[in-house]
Amino acid sequence: MRRSLALLAATGALATGCGGGAEPAAPVASEAAAVASPTPTATRAPSPALAPTASPTPDRSSQPTEGTGPDLTDERAAQLGVNELGRVLVVQWHKIQDVDGRWENSIATFRAQLRVLYERGYRPVSASEFIEGTFPIPAGTTPVLLTFDDSYKEHLYFGPDGSTPDPDSVVGILQAMEAEDPTWRARAVFSFYWPYPFRETDRDLIERKLRYLVANGFDLANHTYTHDDLSELSDADVVANLARAEAELAAVVGDDYHVRVMTLTQGIWPQNPDLALRGEHDGFAYEHDIALEVGFMPTRSPHHVEYDRRSVQRVQAFVEEFDKWVAWLDEEPGRRFVSDGDATVVTYPSDWSDVAAPRDGFLVRTYG
Repeated sequence: MRRSLALLAATGALATGCGGGAEPAAPVASEAAAVASPTPTATRAPSPALAPTASPTPDRSSQPTEGTGPDLTDERAAQLGVNELGRVLVVQWHKIQDVDGRWENSIATFRAQLRVLYERGYRPVSASEFIEGTFPIPAGTTPVLLTFDDSYKEHLYFGPDGSTPDPDSVVGILQAMEAEDPTWRARAVFSFYWPYPFRETDRDLIERKLRYLVANGFDLANHTYTHDDLSELSDADVVANLARAEAELAAVVGDDYHVRVMTLTQGIWPQNPDLALRGEHDGFAYEHDIALEVGFMPTRSPHHVEYDRRSVQRVQAFVEEFDKWVAWLDEEPGRRFVSDGDATVVTYPSDWSDVAAPRDGFLVRTYG
């Protein structure tokens, strides 16, 4: 058994998204060679375009695996396919109601997609867990970041008591799955905008929804003040727009809530991209850690040398795209992130060492 533990220093996390905008170039290459023997990378370059293939997708157990940290032997890590440099699935949903389309999913399809993720061993993580690279999920499972754009009513609406999420709302569905299996934690990112989040006009109801999400472990992302194209605004107006969005949120949920995610309208950056990350207006400062893209594939692990916090890629949830990339992640061993079950350690096969760039403060373990 060969095991190495070392304290490494690295760096690490911002978010672009929403329907529309320019489509990415078509994928052109396979990642199979990189999985077998990673190519050394000297800088944090953008990831190459990758093509999905048509191989069958293997089944994975829905149950977490015992034996984490020191109890996870090299042999068991290899058996589970542990690789915390593998790609992370970040899924982008919009409207969830009655039909399936380019920017909408039926409730039935949404439930089925979540069940597919669960049965293949995916477990939700929060934005902060993704940003910080901790991924506190059981050994042998895979993180998934669930994201919902444009603050539709279906994302959260309350039942008859006025305070419990309706079981057919996104939040209600996620919480029901957590009640069924606590390893599936109800975690997700909601990108909302003013003046009518969740398409509500009742200010009291809007505030109750925002406070509910924060109090129950969900993340809120800045999606501009009114779903604005920031490229059309002056630098001063960009800063005023984003600061206003967060100042109004702070007045509802408290000044101590930190919005860590930026979801740009239609994936369009302002003329000065730095202003999407940080700025200050009228004494209110904002600072975002990651930016979510509109597409187009599973993103790099925060511990991979090619990870770019300004370009966290997402998989759009319309049926064909979702199915394609979920299958693609299982077509080559090591392609998807598989957890070692220890939030303080980054574990990966030794032949991936050339592309490792673990975040600050993590212990590193290699095997094989």
